[in-house]
Amino acid sequence: MKHRVFGNQLHRDTNAAKGLYRSLLVAVLDHGKIQTTLSRAKAVQGDLDRLINWAKEGSVNARRLTVEDLGTDKFFDKYTKAFTTRTSGYSRIVRLGQRMSDAAELAILELVESVEPKKEAAISESKAQEPKAETKTETKKPAVKKSKTLKK
Repeated sequence: MKHRVFGNQLHRDTNAAKGLYRSLLVAVLDHGKIQTTLSRAKAVQGDLDRLINWAKEGSVNARRLTVEDLGTDKFFDKYTKAFTTRTSGYSRIVRLGQRMSDAAELAILELVESVEPKKEAAISESKAQEPKAETKTETKKPAVKKSKTLKK
């Protein structure tokens, strides 16, 4: 009987499931989004939102709880000022369909708002500020076709 068992174990023993959760959480917080199976994304989404709430709180106890869950607090400062307008719902799951090899349902787990400014916008702003350099146009000589002559 499975009495007093809470949460989705994802067909793993307790330590393996904790390690999987931790690696998925760190990957999402590091990259902003990950592609994984739907069951893994659903299992991790609540923990991800809880960690971001702790980061927004910003207390010493919240930092300690984050270190206990993730093993590090390097993401804590990144998310303390992010998501100021939201009270919940920091992540979303987008379904992608089935994987070809084993027909597992795939999904993307991503943060709703990006924390870092987009690279494309920064690049376009820097190009707009740079003065354009004059380029010299080179004139090319027209290509001369050589005819083959047969000698007898």
